[in-house]
Amino acid sequence: MNQSLYYLKSRNTTRNSKRRRSAQKSLRYDKKYDTWTLRCKCATIALNLPATRFTAFFILYQNDTFAKTLLYLEVPAYYTWNESKKSFERSKKGEPVDGQPGTFKKTTIGRLYAVS
Repeated sequence: MNQSLYYLKSRNTTRNSKRRRSAQKSLRYDKKYDTWTLRCKCATIALNLPATRFTAFFILYQNDTFAKTLLYLEVPAYYTWNESKKSFERSKKGEPVDGQPGTFKKTTIGRLYAVS
């Protein structure tokens, strides 16, 4: 038995036994290349994360030439967040932007609620 694998098996404690057992299952030694590889579903999990406003900004940046001129903080002035599609859409109200047909700049970004 390889010394490193023996070390992993012998280090099982009650406190971290579940974590170490799962690491043992996914740890594989390749004799041909003399390497250890950790097999997990990390890439699958990372690719299937739900979209957020921050990740949608990068998608918008790739697909929209006007968005490439904006900073992340300026996006809400020109785009609205569609919660059901989890994406930004161009605003349909506001002041027209010169040289950008179909693009409007909102004068207000949100609502302010007050209780008296």
